[in-house]
Order: sequence, then C-alpha cells, then structure tokens
Amino acid sequence: PPPAAQPQRLKILLVSASPGDQDRLRVDREFRDIVAQLRGARYRDRVQVEQLQAATLAALRTALLEHEPHVLHISCHGTAAGDLILESRQDGSQRIARRNMLGLLTALRDNLRLVFLNGCETHHLAREIPPNIDLAIGMTEPIVDDAAIDLSVAFYEALAFGKPVATAFAAAVSGLDGLDAANTPQLFPPPDADPDGKRKQRLIQP
Repeated sequence: PPPAAQPQRLKILLVSASPGDQDRLRVDREFRDIVAQLRGARYRDRVQVEQLQAATLAALRTALLEHEPHVLHISCHGTAAGDLILESRQDGSQRIARRNMLGLLTALRDNLRLVFLNGCETHHLAREIPPNIDLAIGMTEPIVDDAAIDLSVAFYEALAFGKPVATAFAAAVSGLDGLDAANTPQLFPPPDADPDGKRKQRLIQP
C-alpha cells in the first residue's frame, strides 16, 4: 500500500493509570513536563495534546473513538507477561491481558501511527503491535519514574522539531542515566524487520 499521508496536525493522546493499590507513578509530572517542553518546539502549533488520567479500559476505548489520535502514549504499570495495569471501575486496579489490549488497538487503529507504552516490561505487547500499527515503543526492564519521564519528554520534543521517529527515539535514549539505556527502551519493529523504513518517517513534516 502507499505510505500514509502525514497528518496536518499531530494528535497525541496521553493516557495514564496509577491505581491506589499499586506503587504511585508520577504521571502528573510526566504529562506536565511533556506539554511544557512542546511549547518551545519549532512545530508546536501543529501538535494537539489530549489527556486521559485514571484510565479504565472502557475510558481508553472511548478516548480512542473520540479523539482518533495519531500517537497513543500510555503510562502505567506492566507485568512480566506483558499485561497492563489500568484503573478498575471501583477503587483499585484491573489487569488488562496483552491479547485484549492488542485487540483494542487493532480494532481502533485507523489513525494510529505510533503507540508508546511507558511502563515496566511492556515490550511483550509493543513488539506485537506492528504491523497493524506502524511503530511501537516498550520497555524490556523495570524503569524508574525519572528515567521514564526524561525519555518521553525528550522524545516528543524531538518529534515536534520535525525529527524522524528513529532519530527522536535515539536522542531521547541518549540522555538516560541509571539504567541499561541500550536495551531497556525498544522501538519496534527493529531495523532488520523494517523493509518499508517506517522507523525513518517523520510524523511532522518540516
């Protein structure tokens, strides 16, 4: 198929879940810092950010239907099996099986170009997202709050300066301290499984 046209305005949906029965994640600070950093980017006027906090699976589905984002960013806890921990309808957490999340993303993939899973051990899910959705980012190991925040802030800033996804990812990873930066964050598909060069695409054209 022909390559997808670049969106005139890049829509990013920031989704977070930090249930009370889990270790607290500083997702409020992460989203604040992303938005603040985007304000100084060259193409800030071509980026639209929507936020969904304390996300349940149903709320995530509704947000995808309503906003039809090009980039979906989910900050939450993950499990060794690749499941995600979202909020439950009551107070507490709900474990969303990897296959269920993959099914939701595949069903509502119309505009999605990139899924960024900013949570521990989310690489199991991230590696299964392409080719249904062009690109995905996940973590192979536990990642501390500060590193997760630094990674996402730097990544979206580089995208908003018109950099290709792979370049933005490499620039973001280069600034990480205190973890195995060469292996923890992963961009899928890997270079040897990307014949169409999706990793090199720019989500905002200069």
